[in-house]
Amino acid sequence: MTLKERIARNDIEDQIYFGQLVERAFMGEFGQYFRALCESIREETLNESISKKDARPADRYLGRLEGISILTEYLLRTVEIKSKLQADKQASAKVSDDRLTESV
Repeated sequence: MTLKERIARNDIEDQIYFGQLVERAFMGEFGQYFRALCESIREETLNESISKKDARPADRYLGRLEGISILTEYLLRTVEIKSKLQADKQASAKVSDDRLTESV
């Protein structure tokens, strides 16, 4: 199944898969690079907005900062959703196991 198909379907297993995918990336070198890049863009944007060397309006700077923030939050939320879904899945599996044990 392709990523596009998973995105379109977006069931619990797909959400867990995406969370695992993002978590692996964020815990590795790519994650370190991504966070450093975002921080660099934030600092550069803030410095540009303070220095006012160009004639860009303030909302352009705010938009840049907000975009980075939204992307980072979305990726982190993907990992949180994965963790919650996995915990829910384990809890429901335990309840099912307990019911089977009680009926025997």
